[in-house]
Amino acid sequence: MQGTPLFFSAPRVRCANNRRSQVLVMKFIVLATAMSLLGDQGAGQPKCIASNDREVPSLTRRCDADAARNMAIADRTDKTCPVKVGIPWTSSWCEVLSTMALIVAGGWALFEWKAALRLQRAETLGGILSRLRSREIGDFLYRIEYSKEWYTRSFHHGDDFERTVDTALSFFSDICYMMNNKLIGRSEIDFFGYELRRVLSDAQTLDYLYNIHHFARHCGIRSPFYLLEDYAKAHNYVCVEDFDNPDAHTMSQTFHKYLNW
Repeated sequence: MQGTPLFFSAPRVRCANNRRSQVLVMKFIVLATAMSLLGDQGAGQPKCIASNDREVPSLTRRCDADAARNMAIADRTDKTCPVKVGIPWTSSWCEVLSTMALIVAGGWALFEWKAALRLQRAETLGGILSRLRSREIGDFLYRIEYSKEWYTRSFHHGDDFERTVDTALSFFSDICYMMNNKLIGRSEIDFFGYELRRVLSDAQTLDYLYNIHHFARHCGIRSPFYLLEDYAKAHNYVCVEDFDNPDAHTMSQTFHKYLNW
């Protein structure tokens, strides 16, 4: 067995439109921050200004009673001058505009993130389908499709087709990994659901998985195709008791012992 799991990593999205959108979002955030700071400065300014610039002249003993009375009346008049009230429009409007700018920037960023995510999933799905239609996996699928015998006692000799089988089963194990972690949805599974069902419905494939499973257990490790095995058990492609029984090959014609364990 010479295949290794081939996990698909989602490609990075590099698009000029996305970069322009990110620049616009940053401009919105900078504008909102500037407005917020301007509002804070306006909030610290006094709202009311009282004018009382006249100084009360000091009275001397030489002033007569009439002069003192007139000065007292003038002083009371100054102290009751009207108050000039400022209009606190700067702070309020800056807070409103900064909040609106932040909402618009957040909505735009969310829209761009969802668009980039859809593009990323589409590119990931395209990579999966391209790999599925490769010649290497195609050779294995056509042998199953036309019921050609391929798994016999002389199979495990490290030839090219054994590597092809390991590569194909590693690919479908990766598919199971992505389904388990919800990296692909139900609608996307339909693109390769037929091939997955055909592989797990093939008796020779199950026999091969059975041998690899018990050989790996004998070595104290887990089978490299354990995700595919779990999927087959969960969807009733194989009897769990028979598959996990190392002596099932002595009681069933489905399984054989082609490896040493």
